[in-house]
Amino acid sequence: MKPEYLTGPLAGFSALLLCMACEPSVTVHHLNNNEARLHFAANRDYLLLPVEDGAPNATLRFFTEDGGSRSIRVALAREACDCTFPFDLRPYDGRKVVCEVTDCPYDAVCWEAMRLSDRIPAFAEEPFRPAYHHTPPYGWMNDPNGMVREGDVYHLFYQHNPYGSRWENMSWGHAVSRNLLDWEELGVVLEPDSLGAVFSGCCVMDPQNTAGFGRNAMIALYTASGARQTQCLAYSTDRGRTFTRYDGNPVLTSDRPDFRDPKVFYHDRTGRWIMVIAAGQAMEIHSSANLRSWRFESRFGEEYGAHGGAWECPDLFELPVEGEPGQTRWVMLCSLGVEDGSRVQYFVGDFDGRNFTPEDDPDEVKWMDFGRDHYATVTWSGAPDGRRIALGWMSNWAYANEVPSVTFRGSNTLPRELGLRRVGGELLLTSVPAREAEKLLDEPFAVPAFAVETEHNVSPLPSGPAPAGRIELELEGGDAEVFGCKLFNCRGEYVDICFNRIEGTMLVDRSHSGRTDFSPAFAATRPVPFASGGRSRLTFWIDRSSIELFVDGGERVATNLIYPSEPYDRMNFYAKGGTLHVKKLEISPLHPYKQKDSHE
Repeated sequence: MKPEYLTGPLAGFSALLLCMACEPSVTVHHLNNNEARLHFAANRDYLLLPVEDGAPNATLRFFTEDGGSRSIRVALAREACDCTFPFDLRPYDGRKVVCEVTDCPYDAVCWEAMRLSDRIPAFAEEPFRPAYHHTPPYGWMNDPNGMVREGDVYHLFYQHNPYGSRWENMSWGHAVSRNLLDWEELGVVLEPDSLGAVFSGCCVMDPQNTAGFGRNAMIALYTASGARQTQCLAYSTDRGRTFTRYDGNPVLTSDRPDFRDPKVFYHDRTGRWIMVIAAGQAMEIHSSANLRSWRFESRFGEEYGAHGGAWECPDLFELPVEGEPGQTRWVMLCSLGVEDGSRVQYFVGDFDGRNFTPEDDPDEVKWMDFGRDHYATVTWSGAPDGRRIALGWMSNWAYANEVPSVTFRGSNTLPRELGLRRVGGELLLTSVPAREAEKLLDEPFAVPAFAVETEHNVSPLPSGPAPAGRIELELEGGDAEVFGCKLFNCRGEYVDICFNRIEGTMLVDRSHSGRTDFSPAFAATRPVPFASGGRSRLTFWIDRSSIELFVDGGERVATNLIYPSEPYDRMNFYAKGGTLHVKKLEISPLHPYKQKDSHE
């Protein structure tokens, strides 16, 4: 635009209802009750936006005199300011900026609190921020994206709203780690453009320069969600710090309204790149020689597995079968929204470079996790030593926008190592915490074995009131019809893990776990199948706002969020209709280095 960019669609209003200066360098002109215009020079690093969690979104459109423009939606504070989110002005490099704001009343409190700054203010400490699970430093996070190992560095990109703690403005945040536990945040690397918001996707390293962007370029393939969903490419030659969008975008299109979340890998046997992508109620497979031009190969899923909401966030990889030398199978992951919320199903079969052929019966459904808070799980590309390491979003679309935090929402599961194990003639996908997680723990405390006729309390736990850590249990239910244990605190809040031998189920009941009032869907349970009789091995990984339960070496997993007012520091064991034998109870508190880091 020319200098007359200061005149625009809002300039038709001849009178200003109000003109005030939030700071000498930011001026607000109110054009009517719901529209305003900001004027400032981008001579500071950030514009600080006062936000009220849960308020209606306002639209902010930024214009510069050279014709640049962009738009974001923000819940600007109307009655009270919960926190401030930074809008990065560094790309504007001192230029004059006009910001048109719509859908925010002139008497909102945000106008007086809006200001420029060279630093991001500290966010208030929140009691439910995890001690050792990855979370965004601020804002919203959902699906893990672009997970790739480059050298000895694990890259984690993720769906991110940098301007509020609810879903909006989908961009890619970026964090890196050398141990899968301690993450360094590198900021936003991909933001919405003219093709739409930046939805989920993947990254691969291109050591042979097949795409033509340089040997060892990092290639991102992602969904641009605008008027329709298309697949786009961006590349980085500086180890993922910045990305350049390919000028031939989009690289793949479809007439389907739900067409998203590409996952790409190199298939040695065909010498081609393979993309598996969600397309409606199924997955499509495409192939390419150069990551830019794609050929349709096949479609899978209409007649298989669970259906409900759209299929999303696919992955496809090969795994060895445990205890069967030379035997491998291919596993396809599929996230979907079913009646009781978000889940991940999987299929076991074969892949020949064009078609995925499942071994499962069409009506058989295999769940990767039986908890309420496990979704969008995908695996790292390039993990060492043949390991297949997965990460999932630890929430549920039924209430993800309502969980009781303000400055951030969203956390990821522990990194999990995947395997295939034959159990009763059936191949199951196993999932256990990656071996690196052991570094999170301090020396364990062991409780001698004991028997339970009716009830038995371990109070307090020998590790003290640690907010996080691991508990390992071995239980023999014997002839007890119902048995289990409760984790509880001094407030009487508890999580109940209940086994029913007659029904062959385990339930994780969090209806009395602490804060549950934010959503009627939160207290619901899902039954976990278990083989009655014999010994059950349970491993709990507990954080300030989550419990991840791994049963019998990861044959069954249940991931659930919790919001207790105090840490669980005691346990109650119970049995009905027989005797429960607790063969092992070992508690490993969180290592002090992580307890310290979690408060910084």
